[in-house]
Amino acid sequence: MRLVPHQTHEEITKKAADYIKKIAPPTVKVDVKMLHGGNPVLVPRDSKGVKAAIEALNDAFSKEVVFMREGGSIQLFQHSTQY
Repeated sequence: MRLVPHQTHEEITKKAADYIKKIAPPTVKVDVKMLHGGNPVLVPRDSKGVKAAIEALNDAFSKEVVFMREGGSIQLFQHSTQY
């Protein structure tokens, strides 16, 4: 599932599981397990890490970096913004 700002993976997993259980026929046993999750994050473009990535990509590919906002599942970025 993709999350948007101000959602947590725990909250959305519970809501999805509750809904799936609600609509399942009585003859179907539903068991939902959360195997892993990460919360959404938006890394500032002017952060040290992004600036270093821009420089490395420019050097490696001789092209200017193009920013596009899109989803991904890289929990490292979530943790890097907490410090």
